[in-house]
Amino acid sequence: MLLTNDVRSTLTVNNYFGVLQAVLNDLGIGVLPHYVIEDFPSVVRVLDDEESSEIPVFLAYPEELRQSRRIAAFRDFVQEEIIAHRRQMRG
Repeated sequence: MLLTNDVRSTLTVNNYFGVLQAVLNDLGIGVLPHYVIEDFPSVVRVLDDEESSEIPVFLAYPEELRQSRRIAAFRDFVQEEIIAHRRQMRG
């Protein structure tokens, strides 16, 4: 698994957008999910045998919005998109 290797790095970021920008600007290779690079055909996979594990997704919102229909609709939408994407990647 790629994320468990102790690889020395010059740049460390904590979000996919930062990793994508680094890769697009020739700063090296990065770990990115397929859906992030779909619109960037110049980005190519270089370590075909390496896979990272699934990363949990958290939706944070104020307690007072717990019963909000808009929050529930957004949560359901995100959940359905993740499930559909996982199905597409498996099949």
